[in-house]
Amino acid sequence: ILKDLGISSINLIASRERHYVGLEGFGIHIAKTEIL
Repeated sequence: ILKDLGISSINLIASRERHYVGLEGFGIHIAKTEIL
């Protein structure tokens, strides 16, 4: 869905920093992680 909307970079809001390996394969880059 994100790729169809033209989104290639996101800011992630999460309780802890974590690496999402599968997103790069779909062309989505995590630009920044905001810790809650």
